[in-house]
Amino acid sequence: MGVESELLVRSLDPTLATLHLQPVFVGLFIVAIIGNVAEHASAVLFALRNKMDVTIEISFNSSTQIALLVAPLLVVISPLVGHPMDFVFTRLEVVAVALATLIVSVMAGDGRSNWLGGLQLLGVYAILLVSSVFFVEPALR
Repeated sequence: MGVESELLVRSLDPTLATLHLQPVFVGLFIVAIIGNVAEHASAVLFALRNKMDVTIEISFNSSTQIALLVAPLLVVISPLVGHPMDFVFTRLEVVAVALATLIVSVMAGDGRSNWLGGLQLLGVYAILLVSSVFFVEPALR
């Protein structure tokens, strides 16, 4: 498995250069969407069946698992495999996490949802997407 992941990481740089994509954009949007497509599909399926409690659990637990387990574990393990990693976030990433936390708490606070709330969440996602393309800090380009 280590060989496949190393090949994937090495192939990303030429692809980013060819497509003129920012690494922040790819990390925040492309990898996040593709990497969790099964969870997204499950959440949408349960939402269509009007099982909002399960839908919210899937969404929240996925985010919590990454934030509290996977990311810190990667930081601890990374020096052991020879690729030290740390938590250095750009302003855009900090704002995105803060905004996501605030919006989710407001949207899920009353336990109800409607199409307008979903549309607003998609609008926030689109704003973050555009921001990641145009307002990335120069050191990260």
